[in-house]
Amino acid sequence: MGRCMETLVTHHGFSGIATPDDKRRSDYIYIPFNVPEETNKIIINYSYPKSDDNIIDIGIFDPHGHGFLNPKGFRGWSGSERTSFYIAENAATPGYIAGKIAPGLWAIILGLYKIREPGCSYSVEVDLYSERTLSAYSPSPVMRGERTSQPKWYAGDLQSHTEHSDGKNTLGEMVAHAKNLGLEYLAITDHNTISQNLEIKKLSNIEITVIPGIEVTTYYGHANVWNNKEWIDFRCRTDEQMQKIIDQVHKQGLLFSVNHPKENGPKWEYKSVRGIDCVEVWSGPWSNLNHQAMAFWESLLSQGERIPAVGGSDAHRVAEENSPVGLGRPTTWLYAESNSVEDLLRAIKEGHSFISNSPRGPMMDIQADINGDGNFEMMMGEQASVSKNRKQLVRVTVTNARKAIMRFLVNGKVESTQKINKDKDFFDFILMVREPVYCRAEVIKEGDSKDLDYQELEMLALSNPICFKPSKTSSLESALISMTEAP
Repeated sequence: MGRCMETLVTHHGFSGIATPDDKRRSDYIYIPFNVPEETNKIIINYSYPKSDDNIIDIGIFDPHGHGFLNPKGFRGWSGSERTSFYIAENAATPGYIAGKIAPGLWAIILGLYKIREPGCSYSVEVDLYSERTLSAYSPSPVMRGERTSQPKWYAGDLQSHTEHSDGKNTLGEMVAHAKNLGLEYLAITDHNTISQNLEIKKLSNIEITVIPGIEVTTYYGHANVWNNKEWIDFRCRTDEQMQKIIDQVHKQGLLFSVNHPKENGPKWEYKSVRGIDCVEVWSGPWSNLNHQAMAFWESLLSQGERIPAVGGSDAHRVAEENSPVGLGRPTTWLYAESNSVEDLLRAIKEGHSFISNSPRGPMMDIQADINGDGNFEMMMGEQASVSKNRKQLVRVTVTNARKAIMRFLVNGKVESTQKINKDKDFFDFILMVREPVYCRAEVIKEGDSKDLDYQELEMLALSNPICFKPSKTSSLESALISMTEAP
């Protein structure tokens, strides 16, 4: 680190009271302040009486503006994790973006997450400095590996957090831990910021694939966007505003994944939006209300939506060995052409994936012989149009789950429950495709019964669906007509 001489250029002090009426009008308050020409470092401190029902978040925009869907002015966000931060030309607090301190009108953004009666007082102190030398923030050293051009199942985690938001570890520490666990990819999805993505660009010689991302963290639901090159806005409270965010994500060729739609997720309150690309149905330990996220996903499938399921640990720290929480719990397995970010995300979009409780958990696949030639050409996530009333062979393959239970579901209903007797076991089913039908499979703990509710059972693995659509439909009835013996 270089030594620097700081000269205070200007000090601004702001204070106020955020009331429930303010929250009802808008979730955000903007505090503008002027930055003189000679400034090259900004230090912000803020305070308020924080409690379970008084939470105020903070971030900052530069003179490029803070209009909705405008990414150019964004310079950082830390939620309620930090009470102070700084931005300079060559360095910044994690979560904030270093760069030119442009003169002009900047703005502090305060997010009114929770405000109780009669209101919450706050104060913001802004100190503007001129420095002769600057100390650069040095990312923790990690190594980049070579691309693996091999079609296979890749194990990884699609949601994690670092010091760039509310995580407790550096990006390098999280990546190293993921590698030690046997994961082959890791998505870094810090809340509402992109400083982590800038650090990812600087990585060299790492041995797993690191997927840049952002968790779009609103007060009415969370969502992941992976491999974004620019900041994604999160400031929305209406379905119309969220739809504009989703549309903007799609214009960039990216996926929009609804995260953990459950009571402690929080729930997903944007009921009428369209264009959801996948749903995180499994976040952390299965018992942590994931049955609610499962019900959310099943309701979409039952409406004819073909939206893949994914999992994510939502890990915020390096956990102890054998901990029930932490990276890889659960693990999302992606069947991809290579370990490149682009191929892994393509596998998510196509639904070529399943979820297991850990990198060492059960593996599973569903395939279909759509030509009747003995070859299984169709896999999870795919849909085929077949002749009405055609018998369709579907095979479920389960590995590393001896003595557990396999459940086969058709249109969301458990149609068959089978004991897994081999390290690698096969289960064949014949479907009569009389209606649009989707089928999927689950592996649950030995002793759990067919009739157990998702809230009661212990999930070990679950697949994405495979779907069939007849040329003509008839009245709804069960599509499962028989099960054949495993070869």
